Amino acid sequence: MKKKDKFIIIDGNSLAYRAFFALPDSIMTISGIITNSVYGFTNMLLKIINDNKPTMLAVAFDSKKPTFRHKIFKDYKSDREKMPEDLASQFNLIYRVLDVFNIPKYQVEGYEADDLLGTLATQAKDKGIEVLIVTGDKDALQLVSENVKVIFTVKGISDVNIYGPEEVIDKYGIGPNYIADYFGLIGDKIDNIPGISGIGKKSAAKLINEFGFLEQILDRVDEIPAEKIKEKLKQDSEMAILSKNLATIDCNSPIRIDIEKCKLKKFDEKKVYELFEYLEFRKLWEKIKKMNLMEKSLKDENKFQSRTKLIVEEGELINLIEKIKNLKEISIQFLGSNNDCTGIAISIKPDVSFYIHIDSKEKEDRFFNLLKPILINKNIKKIMHNAKYQLKILFKKGIRLQGLIFDSYIASYLLNPHFREHKLSEIIQKYFGYIAFFNIYSNRAITIYCC
Repeated sequence: MKKKDKFIIIDGNSLAYRAFFALPDSIMTISGIITNSVYGFTNMLLKIINDNKPTMLAVAFDSKKPTFRHKIFKDYKSDREKMPEDLASQFNLIYRVLDVFNIPKYQVEGYEADDLLGTLATQAKDKGIEVLIVTGDKDALQLVSENVKVIFTVKGISDVNIYGPEEVIDKYGIGPNYIADYFGLIGDKIDNIPGISGIGKKSAAKLINEFGFLEQILDRVDEIPAEKIKEKLKQDSEMAILSKNLATIDCNSPIRIDIEKCKLKKFDEKKVYELFEYLEFRKLWEKIKKMNLMEKSLKDENKFQSRTKLIVEEGELINLIEKIKNLKEISIQFLGSNNDCTGIAISIKPDVSFYIHIDSKEKEDRFFNLLKPILINKNIKKIMHNAKYQLKILFKKGIRLQGLIFDSYIASYLLNPHFREHKLSEIIQKYFGYIAFFNIYSNRAITIYCC
């Protein structure tokens, strides 16, 4: 049986706002680009994908110009503060994230994201597709049905509630199809929808459960026993209808769902890496690498494996030392702890490297004694990573290294002093486009450092 499609539609503005106010504006690149909103947005997007395993995905954004609601009520959302400039400047970055994730964006002049969510949800539902809507706008609860649920962001970017029909009834005391009527009666301060003054949540739910839709309530207003409520409804009936219209999501906005375009596809690994590197999203890069979401496009590190020779026997090491004696420069790295060295990686030219495998203390002592003339020869220049750590290993073995000319750790620090760490694997990936890897010899993982 074919697996049913699951379509997640995200309110882009809602998620971007929540991320911006949930995370500090100290989240920025070394060049001063504030990225708290795009970071939180991306983190939440990956969490949504990981938790819900959708087959389809799309993001809707508000129109940058006034909508039809502003035309029928000039004070609509008039109490809202202008979008902070530091947030507005991040939307293009959010669009870039969606582009490298191959996730389509929907935005139509004169319509809010809610209308696009409703239109896409309705079209998908009619095709038998399961729909999940991610938003922090309670108006979207009117879209809930057996095939449509709302993932409602409660606080920040990680605390969410999931609403199906029963959850809406538990929360508001009415079904999803009455949500617009409900806000038509009580109003919505956030959107500056007036409603009817003096009618609260309990009264609104009671009226809806007894009489039905707002129009039915107004038609039967004389049957309402509470005189004050009756008078308010008669006095402000036009405002109630206007408020309902403002709260009603237009599920017939001028867009059409593109099933193929919305299908979740593998991300291009290289494009994601380049953007995350620009935004300095290193933790998110580590996170996404574990999620099986990317099509491999960074250079294949396995091309190095055939060029790296394993050295296990003493005779093999002696032959290598004879080659090194005539060289002007080598790269060398010692692996292990301060007390024990488990391996030595040496590169004698860009495409020729060796891994010296050490599996005992006795072998370690013998191999270091053989290498000592090379290590103390100042005429053979050495390139290392984090030489300070390497020198500690040599010092404990009574070896004073000579000829050190370059340390990639220090170079990385000078170029990127804002980096928390300067791992060689990250440097290789940043500047050469290769992913650091592990090669297996004799069931032991060996990191190839010098290639």
